[in-house]
Amino acid sequence: AVVSTQSTGEQAKKFEEKVCKATYVLSFDCSNETMTSRLLSRAQTSGRADDNIETIKKRLVTFESATSPVLEYYKAEGRLVSVSAEDAKEVIFANTCAGLKL
Repeated sequence: AVVSTQSTGEQAKKFEEKVCKATYVLSFDCSNETMTSRLLSRAQTSGRADDNIETIKKRLVTFESATSPVLEYYKAEGRLVSVSAEDAKEVIFANTCAGLKL
């Protein structure tokens, strides 16, 4: 797992100082089962050696531990837009546009 010596707030502030203030932070949410299935499907054509079940499980743990605190920070700030990524891509796109008020 990724361990940071900075607080989530510090990471967000440094990002916003160096890049720009985030109007929104967009999060596409899906279950680990869905993500695993999608990555294993990608493995059939990608040729990536790391698209295997054991590596995917490790990546998902790292991803969650690294991103959850950041998402919570932006949620508390009222700047997090969460979109379910469990549906068809057309539905995800429509929900993204609605979430961003486009």
